[in-house]
Amino acid sequence: MSYLESKNFIHGNLSANNCMVANDGTVKLTNFNMAYGLDHFETDNPVDHGRIRWISWEAAVEV
Repeated sequence: MSYLESKNFIHGNLSANNCMVANDGTVKLTNFNMAYGLDHFETDNPVDHGRIRWISWEAAVEV
């Protein structure tokens, strides 16, 4: 997530279903089909923030 943030990107669908753990314990993110740049982020539509169950605190306070 730090890498995505450093590139001004949002995963868009981060949940336990989209995380895999490698043999060495490293977490790998999958399912980037909803990823987008922060310059395209809109707070007007909470549906665009991903699944409400897994929504980040930052996105939730905008809802």
